[in-house]
Amino acid sequence: MDLGCGQGRDALPLGNLGYKVIGVDHSSVGIEQLNQQAKLQKLPVEGRVGNVYDYPISAEVDIVLLDSMLHFYKNDLAKETQFVEKILTELKDGGIFVNCLIKGQQREMTLKKLLKSRRLNGKF
Repeated sequence: MDLGCGQGRDALPLGNLGYKVIGVDHSSVGIEQLNQQAKLQKLPVEGRVGNVYDYPISAEVDIVLLDSMLHFYKNDLAKETQFVEKILTELKDGGIFVNCLIKGQQREMTLKKLLKSRRLNGKF
């Protein structure tokens, strides 16, 4: 599952590698373009319009990808922290959480602290 997939910058190449991908984004235009390309290239990629922050992660999902979604700025810190918590809670045992973020010491420390807290509490 590619949350915040846009036009499929990550979803389409993953589909080319043989992965079945569900891409979710709030932009109906981006999702339409993603679905057109997936169909044209005959890829196992499906784009869905939705709010990534509350989109359910089903038991069929093995990997959740966030690419440049999290910034952990002061005004977004609580929302983004809750978002990561939701993903980690809903992701099945053995599932993989992949987060690509813009390099920044504060961002990296925030994410590491969040993941460490979950490990210490036995939830990850």
